[in-house]
Amino acid sequence: MKLQKRTGLTGRISAFVAVSFALAGFLSVTSPAQAASDVAVVDVMKTFEETDLGKSIQTHVKRYSQTRANKLRGEQKALQDENNEIRQQSGVISKDALKAKELEFQQHIDAYKKEARKLQTEMASETVVGLRKFIDAENAAAKSVARKYGFSIVIGEHPIRMPIGPTPPIFRGPRFLYIDKKNDLTESVIAKINKDHPAGGGN
Repeated sequence: MKLQKRTGLTGRISAFVAVSFALAGFLSVTSPAQAASDVAVVDVMKTFEETDLGKSIQTHVKRYSQTRANKLRGEQKALQDENNEIRQQSGVISKDALKAKELEFQQHIDAYKKEARKLQTEMASETVVGLRKFIDAENAAAKSVARKYGFSIVIGEHPIRMPIGPTPPIFRGPRFLYIDKKNDLTESVIAKINKDHPAGGGN
């Protein structure tokens, strides 16, 4: 019986580590003397990489993930050793004894898979907490700076996108960091649609 290595979890640590955040970089950009347009842009990935908040979150996620990855690596090593021992005993011990060892080994693999899923969920959850903490801070900063310099809309360039867990979904940051409510035309659009397409017109 061959042990299938499950290295997906440890390989994803680099994806977690590669994502860092930054707010100080955004706030330290040269301040516009006056808004030349109602729309401003913030490079989210740049802020993502250069702030103290982002670096702190990055360090925390890295340590959190590394601890769990180390635990899984230890369990992987134990399974590999057990598998090698079984292969060495093949042809030496009775078929019934060998079958019993293989059955026990499979139970250990199943337990490992269960533990791996648990740790993957924990890492994904911890990463999302950090991401949302940053996004809340960036949105608040964008709103404050936009109001100060007369911008009514702030668009996030290069928004945060990263895989969470062993499979999708992908975490996506917001495209718009701030929108002044005076620019919200939703109710006017609803009224216009209702006027141009009265009830029953969709039949």
